[in-house]
Amino acid sequence: MKKLTIFLPAVIFIIASCSSNLKSRATFRVGSLKNHGNKIVLLPLDVRVDADGANSKKRGKIWEKSLSNGFALMRVLPSFLESRNYEVTRQIMWNGVGVDVNGKEHPAISDKKLARAFFAMSGFSGKFTDEPLNHRIAPDVFKALGYSGDLTLYSAQWTTYKHTVSGGKVFLKTLGIVLAIVLVAVVIVAVIASAKGNSGGGGGIFNAMGKLFGASAKGVARTSGTVLRAVAKTAGRVAINTAKIATRVTFRIMIENGPIVVDLPEQQMEPVYAENEISENADTSNRWLGVYQGISPLKPLYKSPGLFYAFALVENSTGRIIWDSKIFVPQGSKTKDLQEKLKKVFNSLPYFKHPPLKAKGL
Repeated sequence: MKKLTIFLPAVIFIIASCSSNLKSRATFRVGSLKNHGNKIVLLPLDVRVDADGANSKKRGKIWEKSLSNGFALMRVLPSFLESRNYEVTRQIMWNGVGVDVNGKEHPAISDKKLARAFFAMSGFSGKFTDEPLNHRIAPDVFKALGYSGDLTLYSAQWTTYKHTVSGGKVFLKTLGIVLAIVLVAVVIVAVIASAKGNSGGGGGIFNAMGKLFGASAKGVARTSGTVLRAVAKTAGRVAINTAKIATRVTFRIMIENGPIVVDLPEQQMEPVYAENEISENADTSNRWLGVYQGISPLKPLYKSPGLFYAFALVENSTGRIIWDSKIFVPQGSKTKDLQEKLKKVFNSLPYFKHPPLKAKGL
């Protein structure tokens, strides 16, 4: 039996010195889709922003646009999944509580286990790779989510802004193109329509519920003032602590030719807030991740300037990744680049096929 442990610091990300040399990319991998149901749990959207070269006003604006873009994405995801014959049964909030289609709250997992899932998922998703899809993510965490659904969807949207001498022009492009709020929703709805032959449904679970990581999410920072205050709260000590914890994620092979298990031992985790510091915004905060009012102190693991998306569908009973995809669009890219990459990725999610009914008497 061979055992291999690789820590995240060993992962080298290529950072181009000039964003004009970067190219748009979109990749996806599909694993085995057998032996699971079609009920899906949605994790909160993993929104991250690295805008350290910008002043506080610009940083707040980038965060504001990033969250708005995320709201647009999360509002259409349930209908998109429905068009692929999946059913969203729960939206998990940052405190680990799940909300069902009737707006009722149900304990799902602890806030600590949710943080563990996010550290592990982002470690898995933070780079482009051609290696085979043979990964299991924090298996015991996702097994606990099995009471809420058969599968769990992780979604990440990371924005890295690079300040340049002509930063004003590039910044306008960043807001107007890379962070195209309407484009994400429009493309996904178009994919839904092509699959269903109609307008793509009416919003699914998001029309039935109010307390979600969406446009009506209670407590999420949305206006410029609240965004700036939340960003300030997650800066400094919180950002340093969460970055330190993120380096403890491990990739290990337990047996020769076995799956790669991605996880973060709970004893390696440390809270960055006391419970009373986030009690008034518990639904949209996580003291183990440092998330406050939907604002995360964690930095994008994919460092190149631009917009990076990652999606991964996890089988809850095993923690096995059965589909994953990634998109990168460089800062200042044309809208067409993002549109083409979005279509490619969302068309790659396989349709769920219900198992055939057994004949009576057999």
